[in-house]
Amino acid sequence: MPTTTIQGLALKPDSSCGLTDYSGETYEAQLLGSSIVSPWFVLLHLRTDKKTRHVLICRDSLEPDTFRQLRVALHVIKLGDGTLETQA
Repeated sequence: MPTTTIQGLALKPDSSCGLTDYSGETYEAQLLGSSIVSPWFVLLHLRTDKKTRHVLICRDSLEPDTFRQLRVALHVIKLGDGTLETQA
């Protein structure tokens, strides 16, 4: 997977997700338990078949309701690689 900006993210209940880059290519990744969810940002640690990617999503980069839905979804997903780190 080349170093590119992630354009889309599709979370799945099994803690896997699909990533889409700006060229339109999609990749499968596994959400790692070391990901961080806070009221101000979400830092996703994602393992693809070749490497670990880190995706930072700041609160002001999404609509408020979309950011809230992301945070809730990440709290609900049972991570197979450990527990999700959350910050008040």
